[in-house]
Amino acid sequence: MIKALDKIILLVCCCLISLMMTAQPIYNMSNLTVDDCEGILLDSENGDVPNTYDHNENFTFSICIPGVSGFTLAFQDFCTEENFDYMRFFAGPDTLSPQIGGVYTGEIDPPPLISTGECITINFISDANVTCDGWYAEWWVDVPEPQPVDILPIQNVECNSDELIITFAENIPCDSVFASAFNIVGPQSPNVTNATALNCSGGTTNRVQLDLSAPFSVSGNYEVTYTTYEFDPCMELHVLRSVENFVVINCPLMVLLEADDDPLCEGSCTNLIAEASGGVPGNYIYTWDNGLPANEEVQVCPVVTTTYNVTVTDELGAT
Repeated sequence: MIKALDKIILLVCCCLISLMMTAQPIYNMSNLTVDDCEGILLDSENGDVPNTYDHNENFTFSICIPGVSGFTLAFQDFCTEENFDYMRFFAGPDTLSPQIGGVYTGEIDPPPLISTGECITINFISDANVTCDGWYAEWWVDVPEPQPVDILPIQNVECNSDELIITFAENIPCDSVFASAFNIVGPQSPNVTNATALNCSGGTTNRVQLDLSAPFSVSGNYEVTYTTYEFDPCMELHVLRSVENFVVINCPLMVLLEADDDPLCEGSCTNLIAEASGGVPGNYIYTWDNGLPANEEVQVCPVVTTTYNVTVTDELGAT
């Protein structure tokens, strides 16, 4: 079911992107505030001559989108009556905001205008005399990509524990806490059967208890992943994954001894591999008989039938 859900979400995401690319809104200059993440701005086209702006215009057009970090406005055509009809730009929701650049007039395209913040405002003023063809401009926004919330370091987990407590660096919504949002992988990969938001207050929490399908029975390095989904201010869907490693300790020490080749032909060599788990993982000490080196993997070349023994010790001395 989770894989199917992922596919559905991806298909919806693609449809949203397609719509955004093909349905770019077009606006004529007017007193208006819009919240489109991209679009085209033309002159008013209200002039007596087709495709020109009108006399005595004073229009203010603002684009405001909560959550975005900036705008880019790029002109492909620009023509106004030089020195008498002009355009100004402001980094904010109105003409009282800080002005960007100078005053633009005549037939030279303004340079690409970059504004930080959640709003940009365009003001155009024309006089009572000559007009011109106006302009064609496109805008788009800078959208901060949502980031996953960090999971704080997890203390070592004792063998036979059937639950795991996770603490996040920031609060997360309590309704985003459910079993299928979490996954654990490692030497043993128990399923998460239940996820509980602890101390939920105001609809958020930073601590979660995971109940497991089976207790940890194998020591080693594990990884827990929390997956959630978030729309950015332009309604693009993002998959967010928080990942943290932890260690399960004090499970019984076990050793699996394997040979690359068994039996051997006379005069042949093979590698012996001691795969250890349990105890305190990470710094095992391997002690072989028959004078072999203290390594996890050793090469042997017996000339007669030989028995090899290895003793594994963890850093606390358990064997």
